[in-house]
Amino acid sequence: MNDVSEIVIERGIPIPKPRGRGRVRTPLRFALDKMEIGDSICVYNDGGGIKKTQQVAAGRAARLKPKKFVTRRLVENGLQIVRIWRVA
Repeated sequence: MNDVSEIVIERGIPIPKPRGRGRVRTPLRFALDKMEIGDSICVYNDGGGIKKTQQVAAGRAARLKPKKFVTRRLVENGLQIVRIWRVA
């Protein structure tokens, strides 16, 4: 199909509906929405690595402007976790 003459223009073909789920509201997003200044939540490592868990949590929190959040990697009860605080 290097030659433009091989391309066929077609009309009347309907556009299929998207197959994706659209925007998904996760439990983390619901929790971040409800938090007040001074509140914190704990996010456990989901097996993808604690650094990745922190990056995902921080990214979700950053999209909730004008709210501001701080994340820290910690060890609590022998488990690596990410704790998220709402600071503004």
